[in-house]
Amino acid sequence: KGFTRSKEEQLIANWLRIHQLEYRHQIQYPFTEARYRPSFMVGDIYIDLLQINRDGSSPQGKEYLRELKWRRKIHEKYQTKYIELYSYQWNDDTLFSSLQQKLQDFGASPRRLPEQQISALIHSNQTYINDEQDLFAKLQTFLSLHKNAQYSNQEVIKRVMSRGDNYAKKRADLFLRIYFRI
Repeated sequence: KGFTRSKEEQLIANWLRIHQLEYRHQIQYPFTEARYRPSFMVGDIYIDLLQINRDGSSPQGKEYLRELKWRRKIHEKYQTKYIELYSYQWNDDTLFSSLQQKLQDFGASPRRLPEQQISALIHSNQTYINDEQDLFAKLQTFLSLHKNAQYSNQEVIKRVMSRGDNYAKKRADLFLRIYFRI
């Protein structure tokens, strides 16, 4: 459903859709003339995905943090419902659980679509079809490398799971679950 600025935003948009929550993307915040477009709006809830590290710093610099303070003040001033999500939550694999809890705290009711409907959505969208084809290509490449290296399945698991942060390990675990089923 439309263009997003980052992979994380795309995944949040997908999550909202799969959980039957209508959203608008980057709509001008109505209470200020300054250019401010929260990442999403679900009902009367504004959601921002922020490039913030766990320690509160930002790779975007001090000006970004000043703008964040301004956003918080403007939401407080106009008493609008505001959810902040942080890029580090993506790496920690807590982004979606945090989003769900915060939406529920504001009275929204995320309800996951049945798997058949999710599958139908995926197969009706060329972007998702391309993602699926990319996954199949990665699986084929991985299979070739695995066979050529002559590693046992346990060696593959050990080598793959020894790299990266928690998010990378979770992705690797999911990938290997698919791979070993084939």
